[in-house]
Amino acid sequence: MRLIRLQIFPKGDNGWSSEPLVFGQDVTQLFGPNGCGKSPLIKSIVFCLGYPSKFRDDILENCLCAELEFEVNDINYVARRNFKSGLDVVLTDFAGVKREFSNELDYSKYLFELLGLDIHTLVSSDEKKAAQAYFSALLPIYYLDQEEGYRKYYSPSTSFIKDQLSESIRIVLGVAPKNAFDAKKKLIDAKRELEQRDKQVYALKKEYESAKDVYGSMDPVGIDVELKSLYQRLEQLKSGTADKTASTDAIDELIGSNNETIRSLDRELGDISKRDRSFQRIHAEIQTEINTLSLNEEAKRVFSSFEEICNSPGCQLFSFSSDSYGKNLLYLKDQLKDLERNVEIGRGRSEQLSLRRGELVAQTQSLTERRNSLVNTSDIKALVEAITQITSRIFGLEQDKKSLDSIEDISARYVRALSAQDEAINRREELEKTGQGNPLIIRFRSVLRENMLKWMDILDTNNVSSEIKFEGDFVPILGSERLAQLGGSTRLRVILAYHAALLECFEFFKRKKVSFIIFDTPKQHEMHGVDLGRYVDALKVFSRATGVQIIISGTEYHYIGDARDKDWEPKFPGSKQKMFLKRGRL
Repeated sequence: MRLIRLQIFPKGDNGWSSEPLVFGQDVTQLFGPNGCGKSPLIKSIVFCLGYPSKFRDDILENCLCAELEFEVNDINYVARRNFKSGLDVVLTDFAGVKREFSNELDYSKYLFELLGLDIHTLVSSDEKKAAQAYFSALLPIYYLDQEEGYRKYYSPSTSFIKDQLSESIRIVLGVAPKNAFDAKKKLIDAKRELEQRDKQVYALKKEYESAKDVYGSMDPVGIDVELKSLYQRLEQLKSGTADKTASTDAIDELIGSNNETIRSLDRELGDISKRDRSFQRIHAEIQTEINTLSLNEEAKRVFSSFEEICNSPGCQLFSFSSDSYGKNLLYLKDQLKDLERNVEIGRGRSEQLSLRRGELVAQTQSLTERRNSLVNTSDIKALVEAITQITSRIFGLEQDKKSLDSIEDISARYVRALSAQDEAINRREELEKTGQGNPLIIRFRSVLRENMLKWMDILDTNNVSSEIKFEGDFVPILGSERLAQLGGSTRLRVILAYHAALLECFEFFKRKKVSFIIFDTPKQHEMHGVDLGRYVDALKVFSRATGVQIIISGTEYHYIGDARDKDWEPKFPGSKQKMFLKRGRL
């Protein structure tokens, strides 16, 4: 986008108007004393491009509209905007087709489209809702107004987008936004999903551990073998050939099986008890180590306070102790936590095994009593009792088998839940990295740093650090100093260097979408004219090489240009001095 012509039209026959003011190919200078009307003209340029410029009452009362002719890709457009609240723009293209815009969003979308800039839905500054980028958010990169433009690196009329400077430069560069609203929404959804996955994993883990504590000691192969034997015994008893001896033998087998299981549980409970005692001993030893470390550190603090021990200012007598104390203490405490967790798991397992053992002991006692009662009964009653007990035992084993199958099912669901949790973590991490670490951004900052140092040197900025780093993507920090810590001419020079460096970077990366920069009355009293002159001369060289237009207004510094430049000066008589605006129509 290049600027061609600007004109102000009067409100009525006695309103104020300007002649058609043609921009120079390289430099356009508005020169004149204070109060001659330079700022309204400067403001009108960006006003026609959607910027919410503020005008004094006399302009609003006497001027109807501003008209800006500009060029995009060798095609001319004319934007006419009325001086009133809100946005009222009529844009006429080269074919005479008129488009009317009554809101900034639609106008911005059209300008972005003209310039081939992709726009994404961004995050608002309060991070609660979606926000659309306006063209006016980009303009402070290319326009420094005389009120706020020389106080900050980036001075928009309003800040309604999170990381607005970063997002604006990213739009020009054509890279992904730093805070895309869709990505933020997806990130919120991903965090919510991960939270649900975490809860699911936790619940399944507890369910699995609980089931494993109860049924984990069971042998599925042993259960199948016992079931096969019991079914065979049951068939024998039902065959009609069994007598009382066979019936009591069948019950004896059940009692023997229970006693074997009880002995197995006793062995496992004994192992758990041994591990528990071992854990307690190790726990005590680790606690002793922790206490010893703490005592050593306290002793170090006492001794290091006495100069007669070591009176050297740089004494490193206790340095190794100080460095290793924290690491050792943290390591030992982690070990304690692991031990305590293992002890807790063992005790839970022991409780479940004890319950299981109690059930088997009671069952065995009942079987023994029933077996003994069969001595004086008939063969039929003994047979019925044996079949009943075997059937009950088969039912119990089948239930145990189902419980083991349920453990496998829980385990499979737990594994699937862990996999889904990993996927949710990956999705969240990918979304958190969106817009971060873009290689183009990294290279852009490197070039911006070099260019800024060059322009600071041109402006003779000597009292700041040359070590430049960036925060928020593109906000320079000079050494340890932020812009707010600088004052007077130093701040002015740094800001001027920053904007010139940005222009060079856009040219270097072939992202020259806006081919002008506007300086509305730089604070010349805060900087020597020779330094400003050197700056404008360097910009002139840059302009001639790249086609970027330089527009500058001033009251003291007067740039002397060539045939490619334009010098706008007030021509119309006023009450005290010549003015840029004339009363009445031209």
